[in-house]
Amino acid sequence: MGSGIGVKLLLFVLGRIIRTLCSVSISFMCSWAHSLNRSPQSFLSLTKQSTQFIITKSSVSSTIKARYKKVGNLKNIFFFLGSIAGVYAFIRLVIQDSFSLFWKPKLTIVFTQTNDVNVWQVGPPYIPSMENRKVATIHIHNKGRKPALCCEAFAQIFNINGQVVRTLPLHWADTLYDARSTSIERVQISKLPRRLDVVFSQERQGGSGCSIASAQALAAGVQNDQFFLAQGEHKIRIHINYNSGNSVEQAFIVSSPSTWRGLTMQIA
Repeated sequence: MGSGIGVKLLLFVLGRIIRTLCSVSISFMCSWAHSLNRSPQSFLSLTKQSTQFIITKSSVSSTIKARYKKVGNLKNIFFFLGSIAGVYAFIRLVIQDSFSLFWKPKLTIVFTQTNDVNVWQVGPPYIPSMENRKVATIHIHNKGRKPALCCEAFAQIFNINGQVVRTLPLHWADTLYDARSTSIERVQISKLPRRLDVVFSQERQGGSGCSIASAQALAAGVQNDQFFLAQGEHKIRIHINYNSGNSVEQAFIVSSPSTWRGLTMQIA
């Protein structure tokens, strides 16, 4: 809507400029012709043998001065109109950037130990049979005035030297598990916060440790695979991309447990 109004305003301004230039040009030509007609004895003398212009020195000088004066006025008019167009373009860009900054989405990560680390019962249609799982999650809030589009989330796992050794996709709430897919799910986040699953352990996993909560790992359960975190502390960083280049991230410390109920997570 704002772009359409801007185009209409620009066309209106261009129309006014063209009308002004036409009016000035016609006025200039009429004034010059009128000046010629007002003093014919100073400009030409017609003979019966041939047509000849006789121009006196004084008339040439006065005519040239008058014409240059009018040309100077036209230059001033063009300069004035160009200044107006430049100011208009600058103001329009400032307004567009201000509205873009005010209306764009802005995601934040919210985590509380008491609310976001819980034991759940999970079953069909997500997995074939009921399982008790302990899951650490975070919630993504949109503080902006527009929805955040194409939101994708992944976890980066660090080694003891602070280097990223694995990057794995994470599972958004209300999307199905998929044991065959390693792709990153993309969602839209508006005013309501969106839950993101980070790590999980389960009652019948047959040993220590936990897994990164990707859709593939959640479908298969805790296994010794690329999603598995051995017992001990691990630094991970949650990274969320949205709206073509915008992002938000937060680092956490995951305590991978010796028994499934011992799973904890805290902000690094």
